[in-house]
Amino acid sequence: MGAKVASLQETDTNPLSGANSIANALSFVGKTKDVNGNAAVFSNVTDKVANYTDANVAAIVNLGAQVTGIGFSDTVANINTAKTQLLSWMVGSLHGYNLSLTLPDSTILQSFTSDG
Repeated sequence: MGAKVASLQETDTNPLSGANSIANALSFVGKTKDVNGNAAVFSNVTDKVANYTDANVAAIVNLGAQVTGIGFSDTVANINTAKTQLLSWMVGSLHGYNLSLTLPDSTILQSFTSDG
């Protein structure tokens, strides 16, 4: 749908605080204006780990201040499997972003820390 939309004008004072997939964020971020006509800020880009790629992460970083929050919502098994890549992004490309992990199951994460 994002490719077909020319522009979006938000009418709410806090329009994009809800979760947006990485595909939606990349499709809409350059086309969306806030209630005052300024470039909209996406504060909650959240998706499954598999939907994040090096290219998508680079595209998010290139958007600068228009994306302020990145989230991973996936099973612990998928997050543990992608742990090395996630840590690489956390201390590299995504360092300084508000990052979140949402785990819908109760399995324990394997040692998952970053001092970045």
